[in-house]
Amino acid sequence: MKPRELSVGFPLVLLRQDRSLLDPGDLDSVYAYYLLENLALGLVRDDSRSPSGYAGGLAESWERLSPSRWAFYLRPDLKWSDGTSIRPADVAAALLDLSRGRRRHILYLQRLSSARAEGRKIVLDFRGPVNEGLVHELSLADAALVHPRAAKDGWRVVSGAYYVGSYVPGKELLLKRNPNFALGGNGPESVKLLPFTMETISDFFSKKPVDLLKVPLPAFRAANQTVIARAPQVVKGYPTWLYYLYFDPRRKPWNSAAERRSVAAGVDKALAGVSFGGLTRERQFIPEGFSGRLPSPPPIPKIATAPSRRKTLRIAVIPSFAEATPVLDAVKTGLARQGISVEYVFSWRSPEAERADAGLTLFAGNQKDPLGSWEFMYSVGGDLAPFRGEVAPTLDRVVRAAGRSRRDQALRALHLATLSRAYAVPLFIEPDIIAASGRVDLADVNRFDMRLRFYEVRWK
Repeated sequence: MKPRELSVGFPLVLLRQDRSLLDPGDLDSVYAYYLLENLALGLVRDDSRSPSGYAGGLAESWERLSPSRWAFYLRPDLKWSDGTSIRPADVAAALLDLSRGRRRHILYLQRLSSARAEGRKIVLDFRGPVNEGLVHELSLADAALVHPRAAKDGWRVVSGAYYVGSYVPGKELLLKRNPNFALGGNGPESVKLLPFTMETISDFFSKKPVDLLKVPLPAFRAANQTVIARAPQVVKGYPTWLYYLYFDPRRKPWNSAAERRSVAAGVDKALAGVSFGGLTRERQFIPEGFSGRLPSPPPIPKIATAPSRRKTLRIAVIPSFAEATPVLDAVKTGLARQGISVEYVFSWRSPEAERADAGLTLFAGNQKDPLGSWEFMYSVGGDLAPFRGEVAPTLDRVVRAAGRSRRDQALRALHLATLSRAYAVPLFIEPDIIAASGRVDLADVNRFDMRLRFYEVRWK
């Protein structure tokens, strides 16, 4: 491998197969989100070393001027990767544009009424009170500054730590360090993203040299275990990847909360004592120890002993979970006792999967602020989007809440509603895993948030 060039295993198949690369307005995979974090920088960035949890990005500081007005003070002499100036007016216009669109994690900015530049100060006015959750939202990849021609020009002009040097769809994506990145840094000079599938991933650290690989979960798959065994370095994070069952309320009888609760009760009983492949049973959507978790999940109703009629529940299961036979068999057997016949469809985003009554998948939200998770789940395209109308008042309470205590209370209410109305049923949780070569220093990896931020990678 070339000196100073970071080689990364990356599922290029999840990216667009042309120079547009990804859609900032619809980051439908975690890998697209990670890539955008490296290509674009927002006003704010999260920082585990900061007392507040956040640090400056394009902005060096910020303040709340009134309940509905915020000011962000830009760093001087901001530039795009090609050396042209990032004007304050450009930043204000981009934020206003975000407020008019629909993005997976954007909620606060939807309430933006105006954005204007006063010298290096960006003044944001909102329709009604907006609390400190705005800072978190502005730290997300969805809210980062993207050049108007980024997709058309192949992401050669960016605000982030890296720009695209070359892209051969399906074969290789080469990133180059941005010499004008606002935060500077000593990340790798270039990053080469190499494709893999579950049929080829076991070549890493043996036939195919690689520096960094975020092991695609679930980790129990045989190919993953081969990679983990061969890698010179392996770091396991805190359990944050959650597997869950969610319903399509357009499919009867699962539009009924009582029917969904019955499934939740049956699943809970069926999975008692079941373990498989490093998965840990989980009954909430926020991991233990993180903000937004409930003291205890809501009580599960008793299961009817004599079902009035038999029902069929077709579940579209992500194909990667197919090897979890003990789990799937336990759910099927347990629900059969309630008169619910389970049929599994091992397919995803296919016509067959679209006709299913429910889905079994996984996600890892931004645990720094649980609203990031909920907004992703309930947003357009999210698994819980059909229930958005029912929780909209609670989401509004989160945004408007005066003080952290009331905001946290509203977030817990949202969590409670999701569980008690059985919009979705949590199943298991497992940790992130990063495998690396001996060239990479993993000492400073944040085990609570193991995102692929190439600009934070350091050589030994």
